[in-house]
This record gives sequence, structure tokens and C-alpha cells, in this order.
Amino acid sequence: NPPFSKDGTWETTTNDAGLYPTEFTVDDGEFKEKFRVGIEILNTNQPPLIKQISPDQEIIQIEEDETLDFMVEAEDLDQDKLTYLWKLDGEIISKENSGEYAFDFESAGEHTLELTISDGTLQTELVKTVVVENVNRKPELNLPPIKIKEGEKVILDLPELDQDFDILSYSFESPLDEKSEWQTDFEDAGEYKLEIMVSDGQDTVTEKVEINIEDVDKDGDMDMILHFN
Repeated sequence: NPPFSKDGTWETTTNDAGLYPTEFTVDDGEFKEKFRVGIEILNTNQPPLIKQISPDQEIIQIEEDETLDFMVEAEDLDQDKLTYLWKLDGEIISKENSGEYAFDFESAGEHTLELTISDGTLQTELVKTVVVENVNRKPELNLPPIKIKEGEKVILDLPELDQDFDILSYSFESPLDEKSEWQTDFEDAGEYKLEIMVSDGQDTVTEKVEINIEDVDKDGDMDMILHFN
């Protein structure tokens, strides 16, 4: 009888647990006999089943300073409560079915994203690769205003490396020289906004430095010296 086939086989499913009485007939061509047997299908715990996951790529591409959003939808055929564990390079980043992780500017390279879903007995595991692309940060100087007196030397203290450890190169608006210096004289009093071009080999930006040169009364100083003599 069903669910058996005519040759006496039954391919059970995960929903067939229980006790089943069934009958079958044996015929030798002369006699027929009916037999009855009880069949018990034992419950077998099924591992959690992933229905949907995001991102769904095996290799996930992302850039530095971006946030990775992740999510999984799973079910358990035995109706067991599921727990979730997300790890990035072995470090726990979430215990929920979804979450996010922000990559910084030091994250370039390959990372391993692991997901473990457990029903308390069995686990379903998934491993993905996250490739974080390097993002070049443009040079930034943020030079404070400079205030000196006539006759003094302007010396700019400029970094040799940027935040990405790229070597910086500079060019300066006159009267700053190639060494980022300016020896002022007694005719240079005033306010200046001089341009500085800085490059990290990939990006070039132009910034300005404010220089305030205070007037020095040279004639007054000479009168004082003469009077002293």
C-alpha cells in the first residue's frame, strides 16, 4: 500500500516521523497471503536551512571607508530556535541575523567573513571572502597662520608623508623658495596668502598659507641707537 511503491520501497522525507501500520500481499501463483507490519520513522534533526543571504556573492568587493551590510534569512524544519554568529577574520561582529561593519582606511586587502547558524544541535556554516580596495586619501596640510616681523625668516614645517604613507612633493608660490622658506626684508610688511601645491603621486591639491608680516620701524630704531650713543 502507499506510500510504498509496487516493489516495496518508500523514500521518506524530513516530515515523515511517526508510526505507520501497512499491509502487503505475498502471492506465489497458488496462494495469496496478507501481512501487516508497523513501521516507525524516527525523527532526525535537520540542520538550519539558508533561504536568502546578502551579499550573495562568494567574493565581496568593497572600498576602504565603506560599510558592509550583511543579512541572512534561515529556517529550521524542526522548528528549533536559531542562533547566529558572524565573524570577520575570526573576530565576532554580530550575533543577530543581520548587521553592518565599517571598514577604515587601514583595511585594504582580503578578509574572511564567516557565518554560523545553529539550532542547538546542528550548525550550518558559510564562508565568504571580502576584498577591500585601497582608496587614496588626498593630501591635507591645514597650515596655521604665520605671524612674524620684517627681517625674520618664514620657515614652513611641512610633512614628508601623508596619511597613506605616500611621499609628498611640493611647489610654492613666490616669494617662498623650493625649501619652503622666505627671508623677509624691511619692505615686506603686509598680509599674504601664498599657494602651496602638494602631490602624493596620485592626487595634487592646492592649499594656501596665511602669512602676516608685522612692520618694523627701522628709522625709529636707528634714532634710538643714535640717541644712546
